[in-house]
Amino acid sequence: MYAWTKPGGYLVVQDYNASGWEIHPGLEVYDRFRKLLNDVFESNDNNFGHKLPVHFVSAGIGDPDGTDVAGVMGSLAQYGEMLRDSYRNVLPYAIRMGLISEAESVEVIEGLKRAEQSERYYAVRFPLLIGVWKRKPL
Repeated sequence: MYAWTKPGGYLVVQDYNASGWEIHPGLEVYDRFRKLLNDVFESNDNNFGHKLPVHFVSAGIGDPDGTDVAGVMGSLAQYGEMLRDSYRNVLPYAIRMGLISEAESVEVIEGLKRAEQSERYYAVRFPLLIGVWKRKPL
């Protein structure tokens, strides 16, 4: 990608650090959600974002000129649908990998829905989006 960057242009790369998924106060069904995500991504690097500067240096580009870390946090009532959609996105892989059954996945989704609709307030933090950039010299 850096070779395709014109002199004076910027190479910008972003990726997530999925270890940022959190909920407070704790919730058993959320723990099941997190475990499934961790198990699915175990064979992949779900914390690649914070490694981007090292990859810039390893590729011979040098230290990034800048970095940025952004995150989203809000209530489960506000972000419950997004959370369930994230869960549904990994389900086909999890089922193929034998990590969960269709029936178990419905339990998790319904449990998240119940918590979202409860009177209790849950604060949810989503994965952090990490960006690094480097300007190519003129």
